[in-house]
Amino acid sequence: MSLSTEGLLFRHPGFRLGPLDFTQRSGRLVVIGPSGSGKTTFLRLCAGLERPEEGRILFDGRELSGPSTFVPPARRNIGFVFQGLALWPHMRVREQIRFAARCSIETAEAWLDRVGLHGFGKRLPGELSGGEAQRVALARALAARPRLLLLDEPLRSVDPHRRADLQALIRDLCRELDIPMLAVTHDPEEALGLGDEICVLEDGRIRVQDGAAEICRNPRSAFAASFLLGASLLPLESRDGKVHSPFGSWPAPNGSGRVFLALLPGDLEPAGEGPIATVRDRREGLRGPVLEVELSGVRLLVPARDEERPATVALRLRGTPRLVTGGDGG
Repeated sequence: MSLSTEGLLFRHPGFRLGPLDFTQRSGRLVVIGPSGSGKTTFLRLCAGLERPEEGRILFDGRELSGPSTFVPPARRNIGFVFQGLALWPHMRVREQIRFAARCSIETAEAWLDRVGLHGFGKRLPGELSGGEAQRVALARALAARPRLLLLDEPLRSVDPHRRADLQALIRDLCRELDIPMLAVTHDPEEALGLGDEICVLEDGRIRVQDGAAEICRNPRSAFAASFLLGASLLPLESRDGKVHSPFGSWPAPNGSGRVFLALLPGDLEPAGEGPIATVRDRREGLRGPVLEVELSGVRLLVPARDEERPATVALRLRGTPRLVTGGDGG
């Protein structure tokens, strides 16, 4: 089963999404981007809750939205877990599932058991924690046996220490039911924990779409490197088909816009010789003391070798350089 879009465009005053040419190539895809990037609008277009201005949305080759086609939401057989969950406050948990999926009491209770809520059937939404309410919304969406599951910020209301369990549950259910999942989030950790494929959205456009592991190794986009991985971006000079940095020169990558060296924690270390950075601060990090240094106007973190805080430090680049492109590095 596959979801795809061709030239998808949606606009309203002050906002534009697309045009998007997109194909979901794997079972679990996460779209990540900042507020206002178009993530939720994209989900609503897929569900049929919004109509595109131009372009097509297809599922398994069947056109759901197009110039002369619009399949209404109720006929798309798509499960949608909204950011606000949309649980009916007057209806008990078991009845929420029965009403949405038109199933028996036994089936509703089985779904509650599957999401870890055995014995919760008679509770009202107001009696649930954020994580419990999220599990009810998930069970309600899946009990109807959708062909595609859409999730809008699925872990937003979940306590941090419970998120890993819910991530694992979502992944397991999608595998068991053999249905694709499309989730959106602004949280990089959530995206990497949920998706085997990630699509990075910025200002209504796709900046990069690839496997989660490949994006971590080679983000390509300056925005993907900074937003998703938290990389610092060192601007490079392009000349004679190469890019030049304080650490050396390399062939210029393909792509438009400026070129940056994306630096993650651990990519740099103090050395006996190399580019000299100014030390701005020294503090404790998760893996020991670190120095906050400034090189070419960019703040970077490097491991501290001893208890001192020197005025300057020479740096060495470890591993293969990550070269990324972007219009302005943002």
